[in-house]
Amino acid sequence: MKKKLLAFLMTALVCFTALVACDRSGVSQNGSDESGDSATIVQSVNVSLNVVDAKTRSQSAGQDTYSIKETIRAVGPSVVSIEASFSAQAETQTNNASGVVIAVWDAETASGEISGAEGPISFIATCYHVVQNATEIVVKDHQGKEYLARPVGADDQTNVCVIRVDAALEPVTMFVDDDELMVGEDVLAFGDPLKTMGGSVTKGIVSAINRDMIINKNYMDVYQTDAVISAGYSGGGIFTADGYFLGITDQTIGNIFDNTVETLAFVTPAKTVKDICQKLMETYTGDSLGYIEGRYYLGCMVRNKRTGAWQITDYVVISVSDPKGSCYKGGLRVGDQIVSVEYNNEETVVTDAIKFGNYLDSLALSVNDSIIFNIKRNDRTFKYQIKILQYVCGAE
Repeated sequence: MKKKLLAFLMTALVCFTALVACDRSGVSQNGSDESGDSATIVQSVNVSLNVVDAKTRSQSAGQDTYSIKETIRAVGPSVVSIEASFSAQAETQTNNASGVVIAVWDAETASGEISGAEGPISFIATCYHVVQNATEIVVKDHQGKEYLARPVGADDQTNVCVIRVDAALEPVTMFVDDDELMVGEDVLAFGDPLKTMGGSVTKGIVSAINRDMIINKNYMDVYQTDAVISAGYSGGGIFTADGYFLGITDQTIGNIFDNTVETLAFVTPAKTVKDICQKLMETYTGDSLGYIEGRYYLGCMVRNKRTGAWQITDYVVISVSDPKGSCYKGGLRVGDQIVSVEYNNEETVVTDAIKFGNYLDSLALSVNDSIIFNIKRNDRTFKYQIKILQYVCGAE
């Protein structure tokens, strides 16, 4: 019932943002827009991620003889507290949460290049909403030492992002094989309850795996746990009781439901975190943000225009045109009437906003594709060829 309700609500908001983009500004540090007419250059940086062989792990005696106290001591250095500062109405506000160290890059031993890097760099995974629009990000390790952090890249579809600190911290070992994960397995949740108590640990079980959720118009498979997760846990790590990283807590998923429901928390799986973070790190140069190659953002919303409250649709107009989107960069503006579109030499007349959104979704556009919009503006007709640009979440 809840899934149907969610699907209805998402359909009601008529939006043709292919692969939905992040909220307006993104993290504002060191972001440059990689989207443009020139070919995207992927600068591969060799950042190794530790992944446990799930079958070997399941056969080891250590899984049955772990000590919770020993696991907490071993895993603790891999979990950090995050304080992100924001400027709002001439005041500085802060957002406290957690993150997990996923990899360490060292110029002396790794291939690839990160501009300006002289020493080791630790990459930290957290939730994008934790640091989105931040003017300053401070990371505190388990010993209380503080580091100024910088953004690496973000993915607004999964709400996963990567930040970096110029220090060598302790990375986690990831458990990414769902086939070897059992409902009922003990888990430990590390986070920052009440946004002031970093380094807290709670214990629970895996309540369910492969929960299908609609997040930002996209389906995601997430884990469910009954470990106590309170405000400030977002970005914190969930671990098996023998110390393997299962994923990060995302409170924005739980907020979809009735917030009075207890022992109901959701986790972005380690396999998703691994895949997204690897792509972000591999396309990160140090001077520009990492991105998900092939991701794009049309950046427009449309609505039906009527002459009166009880009249049928007269035409379809653009209600939002985000300057970061391909449509705005191609010339489309708020108020433009969309008469028709042309794709692959076929012209489609536009008469209804919902049908138009469904039509665009059916095209399965790719970066560097083009689509022609025939529009009316101030009683004049225009033809715009919109090129689908590579989207970099968080870039200016």
